[in-house]
Amino acid sequence: MYVRCVVAGAVQAVAGLRAAYDAFAACDLASLTRAELVGVLDEYEALLCQLPSVGHRLLAQLQAEATPRELGAKSWNEVLRLRW
Repeated sequence: MYVRCVVAGAVQAVAGLRAAYDAFAACDLASLTRAELVGVLDEYEALLCQLPSVGHRLLAQLQAEATPRELGAKSWNEVLRLRW
């Protein structure tokens, strides 16, 4: 039960992140003041710096649970090149 909740939480969180990105990308930035633009840019840049750490955690977990061969590749380099 607990594992299922954690998995559902991660799946829902990434879906929420995707939805938040779509909403952010659709925003009318022309209506923001200079101060608001600087504030939004600061928050955006902070998020850009934080997102790679989650990607690293995801990859580390995948590497702990599978081999490149199990994912249809010869190396982790190939896994990443073929998937993305």
